[in-house]
Amino acid sequence: MERMEERDEGRRFARVEDSFPITFTVIRKDEYKDIKDEFIVRRTQDRMEKSYLFDIQSLDSKTKRQLTHLDPTLVRVIKDIYEKLDMILGLLRQEDFIDNVEGRREGICVDISGVGLRLICSKKVDKGTILKLVISPPGTHHFIIIALGEVVRITESGTEKNQKEGYELAIEFTAINEDDREEIIGYTFKRQRELLQSKSRIDIT
Repeated sequence: MERMEERDEGRRFARVEDSFPITFTVIRKDEYKDIKDEFIVRRTQDRMEKSYLFDIQSLDSKTKRQLTHLDPTLVRVIKDIYEKLDMILGLLRQEDFIDNVEGRREGICVDISGVGLRLICSKKVDKGTILKLVISPPGTHHFIIIALGEVVRITESGTEKNQKEGYELAIEFTAINEDDREEIIGYTFKRQRELLQSKSRIDIT
């Protein structure tokens, strides 16, 4: 039992260096108390408004018959694409990302794991600040996860010549749904494998 717990803990802390934009918003402490439980209990896609672009039950009988003749794998792929579109549209509909433009900030992810991430941003954020983070890696791994995290460490970046000045924030997730966490953990392992394969190809050449 203890080994299983250690293995699970190891999975959470598995970290991969990666670079992609992250949008974040500073959250007040009183607001954090009001919303944290929802972020833990409900996964991101359940907190978003659904557009129901792909609902098999709502299709007419002719379309349903046509779908039954398609390869089931193809149907799953199409459904997956539409569900991702639902998530994106739901994100765009959220009031705090439409109305609260001034509160939004952007940073660049440095590395990520199931317990937190590091990002670089242009403006300093105080230690202990709670952030609402929108995590959405590009490419084939694309997903959207919105979690709450606390800034646990701040260091200045861009000290080397020709580097843009900024701040590196180490952020620990404090309110994240476990399914969302698993999505991130799965992503870290996939990226680790891809980076190792890429390094192996370079070494061979």
